[in-house]
Amino acid sequence: MPSRRHHTKTRSGCSACKARRVKCDENRPVCKHCIRRGTECSYPLSSSAIDVRPETQVQDDDVQVSHDAPSGEVFDAMDLMLMHRFCTSTSLNLFPSLNQHQQHVWQIVVPAKAESYRILRHGILSLAALDLAVNGEEIAQSTTPKSTYHARSLHHQQISLSLFQDLLKDESNDAKEVAFLFSVMLAILAFGSIHSVDAAPTTNDVFDHFALFRGPRALWQFQSALSGEELVESLFPGGRVHSPRDGDSDDKPFPELDALCLDSVCADAVAVIRRAWIAVQLQPDNIRAMGYFPAMMSQDFCKQAREGRPNALTVMRYQVPILKKFENIWWVGPWHKLLESAIDGVAHRVGI
Repeated sequence: MPSRRHHTKTRSGCSACKARRVKCDENRPVCKHCIRRGTECSYPLSSSAIDVRPETQVQDDDVQVSHDAPSGEVFDAMDLMLMHRFCTSTSLNLFPSLNQHQQHVWQIVVPAKAESYRILRHGILSLAALDLAVNGEEIAQSTTPKSTYHARSLHHQQISLSLFQDLLKDESNDAKEVAFLFSVMLAILAFGSIHSVDAAPTTNDVFDHFALFRGPRALWQFQSALSGEELVESLFPGGRVHSPRDGDSDDKPFPELDALCLDSVCADAVAVIRRAWIAVQLQPDNIRAMGYFPAMMSQDFCKQAREGRPNALTVMRYQVPILKKFENIWWVGPWHKLLESAIDGVAHRVGI
C-alpha cells in the first residue's frame, strides 16, 4: 500500500483559509481560494511590507498630518510602483481627450487628496494595478504576470469598498466630493476588472459587473451637492445627458421599440437608452453617455433581464452598439461583446 503523502503544516496562510481549515497557496496579496470565493484575503504583517503610520506628535502648525491613516496600513514595493504608474500614466489615460485642467485634477489633485482619505489611496492603487493587468505587456522586460496585477487590484478594491459605506454616512461637502470621486473609480474598476484576466467570464459575471456601474448614480442624483459642474466635468468628462425635447418624435431612436407591449419598468428603460443614444450621437467622446444606461436602469429592470424577460433583453441589446463606440478605451475594451454574449446566454437558457 502506498504511503500517504505528507503535507507540511503552514502557519503563514491567509486568515480566510485558516478559518475554513483549507490549505492556502499563500499567493499574495490575494490567494486563489479568496479570488474564487470573492472574499477578503489578509495575511499577518511581515517584515517585507512598509508599515505606514501617522506621526504621533506634530510640532509645526504648518504641517498637516492625515488623521485618516490607521495604524497598520501596509504598502509594499509593488504598491510604490503602482502609485508611480498612476501618476505618470494611468491618470492620463482614464478617459479620451482629457484637457490640461482635467489631466491636472487626476494626476495631481486626486493623489494629493488621497493623503487625507484612505479610500482614495486604495482606489488609486487598484486602478493602477488594473491598468497593468490590461496593458502590462507594454512594460519592457516585465516578468510579472497579469494575474498578479489583477489580484493586487482586487485586494485594494476590497479594502476601499469596505470603507465606502462609512464615507457615505459623512455629510460634509468634502466627504461628498470624495464619495463622488470614488464612485467614478468604482465604475472604471467594475468595467475593467472583468476583462483583465484570461478566463472567460460567465453570464452571471457580466451581469454582476454591469450592475456595479449603478453605483455612480450619484453622478446624476447628487450632482447639486458638489461644488459645481466643473468638478463633475473634471472627474468624469462628457456633457450631461438630457431628456429629448418635446416634438422630437420624428427623430426618436429605435422606433421599433414602440411596437412592443412594454410594462412601466421596460418603458422607463427605453427612455433611458434613447437619451444615451442621442447623447453619444451628439458627442462621440461623451463617456458619461456610455455609462448612463447601466447607471440609471432600475433594479427591477436588472431583475427582469436576469430572468430572461424578452422585452428586457431586447431593450438591453441596444446598449451593445453604444459600448462598441468606446472599445478603444482600455477599461471598456471588449465590453460590447461580453454584454451581447451574456444576453444570448440568458436567452438560450430560457428558450427564447
